[in-house]
Amino acid sequence: MLNEPPRSGRGRNNNLLGGAIVCFMIGLPIMQILVFFIPLMALMPIVDPTFIVVLLVMGIIPTICGFYLMYKWYYSGY
Repeated sequence: MLNEPPRSGRGRNNNLLGGAIVCFMIGLPIMQILVFFIPLMALMPIVDPTFIVVLLVMGIIPTICGFYLMYKWYYSGY
């Protein structure tokens, strides 16, 4: 059997990666809803434009949190 070299540092904290996945699962579908609303708004402006801004903010905040958690996960093993 080959001897593996000793690992330097600690293992990565996979709880951070799980949190990032949850944030992406929350944020990205909300932002994908806008893909359907924007052409609909061009044809029939029945939805208040502030609703689109609120959806955008509700999608961007969890997505940014997901990127932050992925960044923290990547550097958690050092």
